[in-house]
Amino acid sequence: YERRTDSSETMVYFAMLRIALNRLD
Repeated sequence: YERRTDSSETMVYFAMLRIALNRLD
């Protein structure tokens, strides 16, 4: 199993994380 979409998955992950932090703030 190769993670060839690692960069896009990371961008989506950080985007969701930022939204979660904005909801807490």
